[in-house]
Amino acid sequence: MAAYGQSSKDKTKVDAVCEKYMQYFKDNKVAEGIALLKLNSVIPGETIDKMQATIEGHMVIMVGNYGKILSYEFIQEKKIKDVLAKRYYLLKFERFYVKFDFTLYNGAQGWTIVNFNYNEELAELFQ
Repeated sequence: MAAYGQSSKDKTKVDAVCEKYMQYFKDNKVAEGIALLKLNSVIPGETIDKMQATIEGHMVIMVGNYGKILSYEFIQEKKIKDVLAKRYYLLKFERFYVKFDFTLYNGAQGWTIVNFNYNEELAELFQ
């Protein structure tokens, strides 16, 4: 059975992990971001390992299509009581953006990342 990442009673620590992850992506350091996600989420390590090659390939394509990475920006957080939260970020390129979102869950051990996604869909941000 795989060991899963850390949880924190303090949500601000998990929020800081999301920020650090985005900083790694801004610096195009995908491997470091993946390692951080592995340590701080309940996503199985094997799943994260499989995602790494895909994400690295996507980053090469995105930089080729959208230009160099300029920055990232925290957009918003949506919460359901003190149980679930979803944090949204934009990774800003010269000619386009990519939305990143992290789903956080406050379980028996505290807050942890339970899902991570990136795409170009913005509909849920405008609701």
